[in-house]
Amino acid sequence: GLMKQSLTTLILADPTVSGLIGDRLFWKLMEPSAQMPRLILHTISSVTDYRMSGPTGLINTRIQADCFGGTYAQAESLASALMTLLSGYRGTVGTTLFEGVFHESTRDIFEDDDSPSDIFGVSLDLTIWHKET
Repeated sequence: GLMKQSLTTLILADPTVSGLIGDRLFWKLMEPSAQMPRLILHTISSVTDYRMSGPTGLINTRIQADCFGGTYAQAESLASALMTLLSGYRGTVGTTLFEGVFHESTRDIFEDDDSPSDIFGVSLDLTIWHKET
């Protein structure tokens, strides 16, 4: 939806992140021939916030951000740049008001035996509170 477009715009507008990935930001799909590093985003869940009086307009979306690199250092650099940009972020991008972006956890991605051995990854879990303006 619109939040995905706004989040994509926000990330690619950051000079540190875009300096690493260019425009290699994908939702869900890994392009087999894509260069490294790259960022793959997944929506884990999206929940509408309610009070007794009804919906507040806020949505709580959990995003998994998989930072891949040709080396582990490359993947770590991308994860670090993404954290610097997004952790605690508040602001409006396009029609999306980001009320708060919170970092939940970080873990290394261990590829299975079938995948290329020259891919290293760090995965971030983010909680994003947002609403459309």
